[in-house]
Amino acid sequence: MHLTCKNAGLRRHSIQLPGAQQTPGGPAVFSPFPRLQQTLRIMRLLMFFMLAGFLQVSASGVSQTVTLSMRKAPAEKVFRSIEQQTGFTFIVFKKDLEKMPSVTLRLENTPLKDALDQCFEHSPFTYIIDDKNIIVQAKQPASLAFPPLYPTYIVYNGVVKGPNGQQLPGVNIQVKGTQTGTVTNNDGAFSINANPGNILVISAIGYETVEHKLVSNDTSITIVMKIKTNIMDTSVVTVVNTGYQSFNRDRATGSFGYIGSVDLDRQIGAIDITQKFLMLPGVQLVNGNPIIRGKSSLNASQSPLLVIDGFASELGYSSINPNDVESITILRDASAASIWGARASNGVIVITTKQAKKGSGPPVFSFSSSIQFLEMPEIEALRIANSSQLVDVEIEALDKGWYNTNNPENNVGYSRAYEIYRNRKNNVISEEEAKKQYDVLRNNDAWSQKDLFFRTGLLTNQHLSVSGATNQNRYYISMNYQDNKTTARQTEYKRMNLLVKNSYQIIPQLRFDADLNITYQKGMNNGLSTYDFVRQRRYEMFLDENGNYVPVYEPYRTIQRNQELMNKGYLDWNKNLKRDFDNFDKTWSIFAPRINFTLAWNATRALSFETKFQYERTENRNDDYQNLEIYNTRRLINEFTIIGSDNKPVNQLPSGPIFYQNNSSIQAINWRNQVKFDKEWNGSQHRVNILAGTEISRVRTLERKDRYHNYDKQRLTYSQIDADKLAGGVTGWNGGNLNYAPIFQPVVDKENRQFSMYANGSYTYDDRYIVSASGRIDKSNLFGATTNDKMTPLYSFGLAWNLSKEKFFRADFINNLKLRATIGLNGNIDRLTSKVLVGIPRTNDYSTGEDYLDIEFPENSKLRWESTRSTNFGADIDLFNHRLEISADYYIKKSYDLLGYVQADPSVGFEKVYKNTAEVSNKGIDIRISGDILRKGDLRWTSTLNLSLNKNKVTKVYVPTPSMDTYLTGGKSREKEGKPIDYFYSYNWAGLNGNGEPMAYNDKGEKVPWSTSQTPKLEWLVYSGSTVPNVFGSFMNVISWKRFTLTPIFTYQFGAVMRAPVTYVRSGIPVLEDISTRWRKAGDENITNLPGLFTTANEPYQRRLFYAQNSSRVVSADFVRLSVLSLSYNLPQRWTGNIFRNIQLAAQGTNVFLWKKNDLGIDPEAITRNSGDLSLPEVKTWTIQLKLDF
Repeated sequence: MHLTCKNAGLRRHSIQLPGAQQTPGGPAVFSPFPRLQQTLRIMRLLMFFMLAGFLQVSASGVSQTVTLSMRKAPAEKVFRSIEQQTGFTFIVFKKDLEKMPSVTLRLENTPLKDALDQCFEHSPFTYIIDDKNIIVQAKQPASLAFPPLYPTYIVYNGVVKGPNGQQLPGVNIQVKGTQTGTVTNNDGAFSINANPGNILVISAIGYETVEHKLVSNDTSITIVMKIKTNIMDTSVVTVVNTGYQSFNRDRATGSFGYIGSVDLDRQIGAIDITQKFLMLPGVQLVNGNPIIRGKSSLNASQSPLLVIDGFASELGYSSINPNDVESITILRDASAASIWGARASNGVIVITTKQAKKGSGPPVFSFSSSIQFLEMPEIEALRIANSSQLVDVEIEALDKGWYNTNNPENNVGYSRAYEIYRNRKNNVISEEEAKKQYDVLRNNDAWSQKDLFFRTGLLTNQHLSVSGATNQNRYYISMNYQDNKTTARQTEYKRMNLLVKNSYQIIPQLRFDADLNITYQKGMNNGLSTYDFVRQRRYEMFLDENGNYVPVYEPYRTIQRNQELMNKGYLDWNKNLKRDFDNFDKTWSIFAPRINFTLAWNATRALSFETKFQYERTENRNDDYQNLEIYNTRRLINEFTIIGSDNKPVNQLPSGPIFYQNNSSIQAINWRNQVKFDKEWNGSQHRVNILAGTEISRVRTLERKDRYHNYDKQRLTYSQIDADKLAGGVTGWNGGNLNYAPIFQPVVDKENRQFSMYANGSYTYDDRYIVSASGRIDKSNLFGATTNDKMTPLYSFGLAWNLSKEKFFRADFINNLKLRATIGLNGNIDRLTSKVLVGIPRTNDYSTGEDYLDIEFPENSKLRWESTRSTNFGADIDLFNHRLEISADYYIKKSYDLLGYVQADPSVGFEKVYKNTAEVSNKGIDIRISGDILRKGDLRWTSTLNLSLNKNKVTKVYVPTPSMDTYLTGGKSREKEGKPIDYFYSYNWAGLNGNGEPMAYNDKGEKVPWSTSQTPKLEWLVYSGSTVPNVFGSFMNVISWKRFTLTPIFTYQFGAVMRAPVTYVRSGIPVLEDISTRWRKAGDENITNLPGLFTTANEPYQRRLFYAQNSSRVVSADFVRLSVLSLSYNLPQRWTGNIFRNIQLAAQGTNVFLWKKNDLGIDPEAITRNSGDLSLPEVKTWTIQLKLDF
């Protein structure tokens, strides 16, 4: 059934009005792209044919015929039959549909217009054909103009156009506050008598109402109307897309999530499509990666399958231009996702890019330009100890005798503070002089020089698109250019994206589609990592007051020792991060084309055949040129330099720059052939939809890594090395043995092939009862022979009942009520394993000195996909004339045959093997509530709430000897039966004892210190929780007033826990600021939980566990974040003139506000939750955008 109720009873079919938006070097190996020229030739040929298609022009007209025979049939039934035969769409108010009389017709190959004339002959309603839409409205006189109230009226003439420039007939023109009115003729023209100052109200079904104030000197008026976009469309969407087919959601039994272009466009300046995943229902972002309905695998991929324009894509989200996305559909349950078979366990994200609407009209252009400012990163959020705190800790550690003050060489405690302490101890300086030097260190702050490395980021985004259509051809072309400078200086990139889509109707029954998408990115990654920045002691400046590099004190050699070595001929061994930063030369590029072809043949109105082909490729190149100014280059050469018998240095590695290169490529080919049958009988009482086909795919991954010594970038030359000798070990600079490891896996070549057979079908009776089923058989070179021979299908079954369409249903406030139930089986593939024996060549075993083969995976003929059985119960309900819409789903997912390690028979020669063994369950609820909260004049407020609950549990896993460390860390490879995948335990904290040593409760409730003679047992631990929330979602509000629209989007997570960060009280940096709260004297145990410094630099591991991984340091990770706050303004038409259809100004902030439950002020999304390791929080961004539609 095509019709769905929307807004004030308006019924709109699956085909929308035109322009409508659905809502809520050196050697040859240096060549980076070995097949680039061939690829470009193919693409040039493709572009020729596609552009030739764009030049096709055909006359538009209505030539469809209608054949039907009905007696006293409801108008709605007649409309559906005409719609099915012609492809036109009826738009009609529900209240008008109910008033229409029954229709008796007998037509045989009658032209559409004649058929419509007969249909409305005895009806108080009439129709207007607008492109592919048939607008039904009440009959009105040819002119409703009344004599003006004053004899000084002016005759105003005008024309009303749609968003694509087409004239609109049948538009109501009314003088506001009077009875004077008229309607536009078939050319969209009108004439009306009115006075200056009067306001014309222009309205039409499916368009937004326009008010136009009249002025005396402007008697020729042009009105451009916009398609009415219902902000509720995100929940009640007419069409959903599985990647294999699109169909009306009313006929769906599965659980779909959807977000359309209107809501997607509310977020501006996005450089990656994942930035717009905030509002996807049932989708949780974990470290930026989407997860649908919990994690269903332990070791294989946990990410959903990405489908772009009907095909699974290997290019990833970075290949997508966010401005080109028309809609995103989430396939959540088995019925929705099962057609994707062995790749659907984690759900499917289907991205559909934009295409021109059907029907003729002038080209439509759209241009947008945005500038985004990223605030400088908040380094202080890492909570590193300041210079004074660090000096205090180092002095105390030296007082405790942590470091040998007699020999600073190869001393981990060697630092500027150490040097002052040693000089004072040896009476080289006085106590007063030592204090002065300490104070200098205390007053130094390297972070005051952070501007050398960090900045305010600037991202610019320009987008231009053009789309158009004739009766035979539709096209969409877009270009996107980005110039992005991140918050790390010298880290920036440019990105260009081209999308060309062409659909050509060769003959009425045959259509050819050709799509081309090219993404090219190029950048440099020369910024300093935050990790390196904060690991330098804060009192060690990067530059002195004269701008000279300040050498860093390293634990291996003193500054004086470095100078001695340099005097012998060694390279400068001093390190300085700013020196490295000034010489970094790391560049990268990505070239990613994707080509799609489709040939579709409609054999009959019900039967169609389709063949589709996709080729995609990505070429990645990463170059890292390290000259002799880079510390690691000098260090490496020095370590392999010895002093010869003539007291001159002998370089065992060439003394010159080192060039590292990593080239990789992915090539994917897909070919699909399918047949589709879609037919209604007896009006729309019976409807059958069947889809069946086959698909073959191949994915090949190539990677090559190279390393060139003494490389000359200009001459493209390099020096050879004796790799075997160096790998076997040679004498190093200090007399010790050094080996120079070869490149690990310099060449990788993988190929995955798959053949699939699939079928999907549904039967609908009287638009009330729906039954669906699907099946798919997958074969792959990744699976064992046993699995491929079994031909075991993955399947789904579904039922749906449109309860509100039953005759006995009489709840007037309920506009729609639909119940759904599905069950099915999906799969998941781990591409990292293999059915055949996999071994990795290793070089020079330390014991034998021989090369050997490291067996990674033994042969496994029974290897199969991971399986997930899903059950889903859902309900969709619309209330109060569709002002409140609710969709709720309860699901149970049981995943089994998950890949994991199990104990092996010792006779096979392996301790454990990787096989299908583990099991995981997920249960939860997905709820989406959309409400039209306020309608008052020009003010309107709507809200959409996404709420998801998920309970994840491991039900079977092999952990032969669980240890304390296993449970304290939790997570991947440490799973525990009965707990979530991302669990962790903690010691039951009992405070500090009088000596400042940490204690915990044992299984008997007794306080025991970390140094207890008792062996800690698992029973001492207490369960802390999961690092992944069990409640999450988003909340979007859209508040519009006149031409302003304010959109705040909140995201939230509840139910997760995290460890609070804690510093080490042993040797090592960085040291956190909480070191100042450490225990120092008796009584401090009452005010702190951080023990004092240990007696030696080598703190026992058990002591660290007691104070760092205990229950007192477990805090809530709950938060609510104002993720997006945007404000847009559409300029009045009198300002935009006749050139622009619309001009929009917009501003946006992201990460605007954060409420967190923990009292520590820590962003729960900027911490490793099971360890307490801090990371930089996402910076706030501020964006402005100009958008022109013309």
